[in-house]
Amino acid sequence: MLAKSCMRHQILVTLDHLRPKDPRLSLGAASVVANLIQRQIPHSVFSGNVSLEEDIDATVEGICSQILSVGSQKGPKCDVILGTFVWNEPYVSNIVEKLRMSQFPGRIGLAGPQISYAPKGSLESLHKDVDFFIRGYAEDVVVAIANEEAEPHGVHWQEHGIEMNRVRPTSCTCLRRT
Repeated sequence: MLAKSCMRHQILVTLDHLRPKDPRLSLGAASVVANLIQRQIPHSVFSGNVSLEEDIDATVEGICSQILSVGSQKGPKCDVILGTFVWNEPYVSNIVEKLRMSQFPGRIGLAGPQISYAPKGSLESLHKDVDFFIRGYAEDVVVAIANEEAEPHGVHWQEHGIEMNRVRPTSCTCLRRT
């Protein structure tokens, strides 16, 4: 395994539609975080609740400030990955725009159903300020991105304009405690 200093810091952002008794982090995001912890990948997690409409603008501003703070500490060796769903896409776009305007030093990626189910070739025109897209399960892909693997499966790089690899199923054995 690579030394921690050689890995890219991963910043995960989730803006979920939470009800009063829901956990603060969705199961999908929690699964990615569990894999990062197990693999000792440096990471930060920022989450918000889009169902609290009166607070969402302040939440977006706060998340942007936190991301920019981590980015200023880590420099270009960090990635922010935003979970994209139908209910949070306007807020995700707002965060991406604010990060680019503030000259966030790392790469910006999108993941989630809005990305996985988007027709091939449509992502670049919809999200011009994004560096990469994750299609399918993200647990192993985020680790591969942190380790700077040349062609992680399931990543679609904006600069190439083509889907680099097909998605392959993630094995859940990597999430078991030993």
